Order: sequence, then C-alpha cells, then structure tokens
Amino acid sequence: MTVTYTFNVATSKFLTFHRLLFRWKGSVWKAVWMELLIWCVLYACLSIMYRLILVKHHKEIFENICIFFNEHSSFIPVTFMLGFYVSAVFNRWRQVFDNIGWIDQPSLQITQSIRGEDERSKMIRRNCIRYLVLMEALVFRDISTLVRRRFPTMNHLVTSGLMTAREFEEFEKVSTPHAKYWRPIQWLLSLVTLAWDEKRIKGEVIYVSLVDRIAVFRAKLINMFLFDWVPVPLVYTQVVHLTVYSYFVIALFSRQYLDRDPVKKSIDLYIPIMTMLQFTFFIGWVKVAEVLLNPLGEDDDDFESNWIIDRNLQVGFSVEECYDQYPPIDRDTFWSEKTPEPLYTAESALRPANPQVGSCARMFSPPEPSFMVRPQRATHSSCRSMWDGEAQPEYIVPVIGNNLSSSQQSLPHIVLPSESTHSFKTLVKKIRNGGRRLSAIAFRNRTPTHDGRRVEGSNDNLSNISSSDCASISVPFSSPARQTPPIYKGACPSKLQGLESGCCDETSEVMDQIRIHGKRHSAPDCSAPPPRHESFCSAEMLPVILEEKDKTPLPSVRSRRPSSDSTSAVSDATVRGIDAVKNDMEDASSSPSKSLSVRRTSD
Repeated sequence: MTVTYTFNVATSKFLTFHRLLFRWKGSVWKAVWMELLIWCVLYACLSIMYRLILVKHHKEIFENICIFFNEHSSFIPVTFMLGFYVSAVFNRWRQVFDNIGWIDQPSLQITQSIRGEDERSKMIRRNCIRYLVLMEALVFRDISTLVRRRFPTMNHLVTSGLMTAREFEEFEKVSTPHAKYWRPIQWLLSLVTLAWDEKRIKGEVIYVSLVDRIAVFRAKLINMFLFDWVPVPLVYTQVVHLTVYSYFVIALFSRQYLDRDPVKKSIDLYIPIMTMLQFTFFIGWVKVAEVLLNPLGEDDDDFESNWIIDRNLQVGFSVEECYDQYPPIDRDTFWSEKTPEPLYTAESALRPANPQVGSCARMFSPPEPSFMVRPQRATHSSCRSMWDGEAQPEYIVPVIGNNLSSSQQSLPHIVLPSESTHSFKTLVKKIRNGGRRLSAIAFRNRTPTHDGRRVEGSNDNLSNISSSDCASISVPFSSPARQTPPIYKGACPSKLQGLESGCCDETSEVMDQIRIHGKRHSAPDCSAPPPRHESFCSAEMLPVILEEKDKTPLPSVRSRRPSSDSTSAVSDATVRGIDAVKNDMEDASSSPSKSLSVRRTSD
C-alpha cells in the first residue's frame, strides 16, 4: 500500500510541494486528526469550565495549577527523545527493505547455469525458481498480516499453486517444533546437485557460484524474520510515547488563557493555534515512527508483500522462458561513428547539457610562464636549520615548448644569465635578494667566533693562505660540522691571490665586512649560541684584504674602530681595499660573472 508521489515532485517549482499538503492518503492529517480532535475537545471543556463555571476561589486554584505546569513543562525532552527514536526506527525500516528477496538475479543465474533445451532441464529450472518463491511465501506469511490473510494455512499454498500435493506431503514428513523455511531451499540445492551430476552445469565454478547466490537469497529472508522476531525494545517505544502524550496532557492546563494579570499581555483567541500546530508536528512525528516500526503491516506506506510474491514468480518464469534467446548479431547503428550520440526529441533537445567537466576547467589562465624555478626553503634536522642556498642559474628550468632550443630543453642547467633575457636576470636577482633577507634574519642566531661559513666552489679553499697564517686566525674559514651554503658564489675561489697582514683593528674591520657579507649569504643555524655585539681577534691575526685586479683608486674610508697601541696604522691602500670589499661584493651579487681576488699584503 505504498503511497507514491515521486512523479509529483520531479521538478521543484513554487507550488510543487504545496500541492502535497492537500493529499489525504498517507498524509499527516490522516495520521493525527483523531488525536488532535480529542485534544481540542478536552481543551475546550477546560476553558469553558474556567471561564463560566468556576467561582473566584476555584479559579485561583486552577490558575495556580496552570502556572505550575507552564513553568515545568520544559523539563520534558520531547525533541531529543523523538529525534533518536525516529532515527533508530528509520534505519531499521531501511534494513528491512534491503533484505526483501528479489528473484531477478537468482533466476538469471539459474537459467544460465543449468544448460539444456529438453523438457527435464526446463522442469529443473522452473522448479528451482518456484522453490525460491515458496520459501519467500513461507516467511512472509509469518511476518506480514497481508500475506497471512492470503495464505492462512499450508493448504492455501497448495491450492494457490506455489506447492504441489506431493511436495506438501514431503514437507509434512519432517516433524520439528521449529519453522521449516529451510525445506524448499534443501529441495532447490538437491536439484542443483542433480543438474551437476547430469552434466547440465558446465564447471565447478558455475556450480559454486550458483549455490552462493541461493545462500544469499535465503540469508536475506532469514534477516527479515529476525527483524520481526527482535523488534525495537518495548521500553524504548513506551518511553517515547509516554513522553509525547504526557507533554500534551500537561499542555491542556499550561496553555490556558488566564485572567490573573490585570494588564493583558496577549490576545485571547479562544483557540490555541500555536499549540495545535505543535501538537500536529510532534504527534505526526510519533506517527511516522509507528508506520516505520513494522513496514509489513497494513498501513498506507507499508510494503506490498503480496505483490512482491506475485511479481517474483512471474519474473522468474519469464526469465526461464527466454532461455538461450537473443537477437541476431548485427552491426549497431553507431558502427561508423567515432563519437556516438543517441537522438533526442524536439522537446528534450532544447535542454542544455552539463557535461562532466572539472569545476576549474574554465578558470581563466594567465599566459604560460617561460621558466620554472626550484623552491627555496629551510629544512630542519638534528636541531639545525639548513638553507637551500641562494639561487643558481641551474635552478631556473625553461618550460618545454616555449620556443627554446633542444639543448636547452634537454639540459636546462646550461642556461646562463649571460645567455638569457632581461626577465631571466631580474628573476635570479629577486630570488637572491629574498634568500639574503631570510639569511640575514637567521644570522642573528649565529656567533661570529663560531662562524661556519666557508668559500665553496673549489676543493682548495683559500689555498694561498699558509698553514702558519691559518694557525693564527681565531675565526675559522671552514667548519665541516656545519652544512651551510657558500659565502659567495659569484666569484671563482681559484682566482683569489693572497693576504696582506695588518693591525688588529683593521683586521677586525675586514672581518666585520666578511660578517656583513655572511649575513647576506649564510644559512640559519638553530644550534648556534646567541650573537655577540663585539668580537675581539688575536693581535697576530692576518687581515684578509679583498681587492679588484685592476687596483682602481678608490676614495678612502676611515676605520670604524680606533687603532690599538700594539698594532700599526693601516695604510690608505688597505683602507681603500676594505671599502672595495663592500662595493665589490655588492656588484658581484648582481653580476656573478665578475670575479674578485684575494692577495696577501705586507705590513
């Protein structure tokens, strides 16, 4: 008796769902009208008694009762309990529907597994299908009132044709106090085994698959019987119904209009419209649970049990009648079409199609970039933070297909700044400047006397420095324990020329220049101690002077630190060399092709 309204809501329009409110069969009005009528009559009787019959003293007592119920009616958790109860009942209703035995798949498999066009093969196939329907009828007549009314006894099953007289005799031979739903399935499996013995089933795999399909059909029917045997706990159903109906019994008093207040704060409508709406909603919610609790009954929305039995028998025999029947094998209509598309009617063709396309497929895309770059990021391991290093030309990879030569596409690392465009130089410069800023921030965690920087690019770093000179330098130029990027990659270390000794103050200033340069290129190190604001070097330390090869005269720069008494004043050329360090390194950072040299000078 299922009420079907799916066609009426096929399209969402303004009045689509409003029309459903005026339907009677299976509606909320049909479910709650009796309870709502009784409640309204009781409410009217109490209201008339309060207004016309009770005296003043009795009115005060009635008003006190109404106020008490109104203040404490919110203690009843109606919404909470109804929500959980209806959810549990609906899930159970869905499981019952999923376990209805449909004959389609078993009948198809029986027809294709048991081969043979003779009469005996046909009888085996038809009896197998009929035994499945017979088992379903035996189960339904014990759990559905509709089927029980149709087949009140086993003789009615014989009369209806689902069971023959000989089968009924075999069925009655088994004496057991339990239900004998398994008996038709046993006959069915015996017939399948007989067909296997008579070579009507080709292969063990087909035989096992057919037996498994029959077992699945039986398991679904047994699940339906178990749902009927073990329903929702009775106490749960009682609590929910008691809660809802008690709430509206209290509402008969709590929703009464009282004359106690001298100043009327509400309109006396005589009819409690809002309470009636609330009653319809909550009682209708309860009725939904009552209908779903047993879907095999006789409600408007219960399952069509008798129709399911009839349909399974008819479909099963129809499938068997079509044994080994198929149309001739011909070329289809779309044989010569690469992209076949069936035709539409004139009305359906006007509806625009929405193909399966990604949501970002039509997003606006900017012009394709010419290059791709390697990301510059910090990696943390063993309590140390190592920077990827400043960008190199080989980190810039051209995009394949952007009018580049084959050598550039196969070997992207050969692209040099001198051979690239102006945009390429700008991109490299921006990446380097970004790395310097991050390195300068991370350099605050380093200590000058533990500077782990070293000049990379050559196996012999600062090879022109003698071992005696290196022994007197308190700040090491190489620290294998620290994995940091090079101090400067713009110049080739093999072109360094020498060192020139100087006073401690000038040496400190030179080291300050190196520290400034290191702030640009050194990597962050989380294991280094806090930075010092002053650094003192040994008196015997050899200064490092960086000069240009052409020795171009530069304006003199005064030392930032006062000279020590134990050291001699630095020469003007040395000061100019110190100033050249800053300018030269800034130029080298933007032009890697420019090289610097280091030479050793005399005091």
